[in-house]
Amino acid sequence: PPQVLPNTFAHVPFGPHQVSATLDDYEPFKQEVQVRRGMNSEIRLQLKPIQEIPVLTIQSEPAGAAILMDGKPPQVLPNTFAHVPFGPHQVSATLDDYEPFKQEVQVRREMNPEIRLQLKPMQEIATLSIQTQPPGATILLDEKPPQVPPSTFTHVPFGSHQLSATLENYEPIKQDIQVRRGMSPEMRLELKQIEEIATLSVQTQPPGASILLDGQPPQLPPSTFTHVRVGAHQLSASLENYEPINQNIQVRKGMRSEIQLSLKLSQETERDLLRDAQLGDSTAMMKIGRLYLRKGTPEDDATGFDWLNKAFNAPNRNLEAGAYVADCYLSGKGTTQDVQKAEEIIMPLANQNLPVAMTLAGRILQVEADLKRMQAEGSANPRIQKQLQAQANDLDRRGRQWWERAAEKNDWNAYAHLGQCYENGWAGLQKSEEQAEKRFKIGIAHENALSMLLYGLMIQNKPGRHTEAENLISRAATIGLPSAIKWCKENNVAFGERKPQ
Repeated sequence: PPQVLPNTFAHVPFGPHQVSATLDDYEPFKQEVQVRRGMNSEIRLQLKPIQEIPVLTIQSEPAGAAILMDGKPPQVLPNTFAHVPFGPHQVSATLDDYEPFKQEVQVRREMNPEIRLQLKPMQEIATLSIQTQPPGATILLDEKPPQVPPSTFTHVPFGSHQLSATLENYEPIKQDIQVRRGMSPEMRLELKQIEEIATLSVQTQPPGASILLDGQPPQLPPSTFTHVRVGAHQLSASLENYEPINQNIQVRKGMRSEIQLSLKLSQETERDLLRDAQLGDSTAMMKIGRLYLRKGTPEDDATGFDWLNKAFNAPNRNLEAGAYVADCYLSGKGTTQDVQKAEEIIMPLANQNLPVAMTLAGRILQVEADLKRMQAEGSANPRIQKQLQAQANDLDRRGRQWWERAAEKNDWNAYAHLGQCYENGWAGLQKSEEQAEKRFKIGIAHENALSMLLYGLMIQNKPGRHTEAENLISRAATIGLPSAIKWCKENNVAFGERKPQ
């Protein structure tokens, strides 16, 4: 302090000195001064008024809240803050069962050093836990997931809410609940097991129909429905030029997971086809011929073959009909079997890049290869046996090449033949069940009966796959593939037999 007067210092040495000054309601002053010879012997200090209040107390109603100012707790007593600068500050308060409080306050000179906060009772419950039996369900409250998984919701307001629960193989629950003060913070839901079958596949003949179950499309296109409940359902199928089907079905546990529907060509379409065929339309002739061949009786086969012949030999010849004529000669369906005649018709058509003809060309070459092998087995001359075997192998390779070309043009029978080649390591291909399965499944995806049959035969003896094989071959039989029908009858496997129209 000064030695002489209140603010006068005596015998001050030259050099640096620290000067400080304090005054109520003013900020403390501290500054270094340089005392030197000849300087003014008086220094004036300018003090700044203090821009704060020394203490600010904040009380809550009700008492006991945790209070923060600018995110920091009180420095003195539980609710008292020291040296609070003038200006805006953020005050917050929290207390169990009351809504969080947050407000900006303005601190200024001569203000009341005590602030009172009025807290509002909380209109919510802190947590609501939903338990299900069995456990593991997906829970939503007002269509929102739990804040604390798997099933606890926090800060749930009083009032009405919608609660839902879903669990695989159980019926979904959706209900309104009333949240109120003092209620139990835990709810229990009893889930009811769904009575259903896992899949229901609907196959139509001819394939390609639009299928609906209870007005809804399949979950696994083109025709497989999943999680079908036990009970009554309405099944419908529609296909252009065919009569629509609408029928009631009863789904029950343990039932066969596949339904076969045979569509009937609409009378109007069949009448129009017959009229156009009689007027000389070769496309209509071909379709009428194919229609008769599907009816299944020897008389219908003969009528179908005649129509196909007319279509192929008409002035505006239908090349596809020629392929089906050759197919009849190859199989003896509707006419006398004649492999040579089939080849004479097919090879020119195959060379015109007609896919069905290409596939039949491969079949004809395969038949000729088998004949060569039979001749080789019947010969006692080793040199002739070797020649015939080489000729058979060459015919197999040429046949495979036709199937590859036909497959490129999406002929599904060609895919079936290629799958068989891979399955057995024929026609110059390395044996590979993986490659065979790939080609069979492409054909099956397009409702190809031959692919169903050959794949079913490939997997029938594999562990756990016999039922799958039966279902595939049964589908092929329902479509009308003769060798599949024969297999089903020999193995007592049911299939949807088509009645003549």
